[in-house]
Amino acid sequence: MWVKAFGKWLSDTETENIFVSVNYAAIRKAIDAAEADPVTQYIDKNQTLMPSIEAILHALIPHIVVLHVHSVNAIVWTVRKDGFEQLKNKL
Repeated sequence: MWVKAFGKWLSDTETENIFVSVNYAAIRKAIDAAEADPVTQYIDKNQTLMPSIEAILHALIPHIVVLHVHSVNAIVWTVRKDGFEQLKNKL
């Protein structure tokens, strides 16, 4: 699984490497085993970047691609009771 590296900006994607490869299957097993730190030991030791703290969140979501945003507007739509229906109509 590829996740954005800790402290990196998406706006720098075209000029520098901002993604880190982590072992998705191993992280999922560690989460299921309730390991205290299910990520750190499964990072390729040849990488200099560390995955963002949200790598665990992404490992928990069972989809091939996850669009994870911090936009206040996007978050507001997701917490509305009618958010799905409203967004379905807009998208």
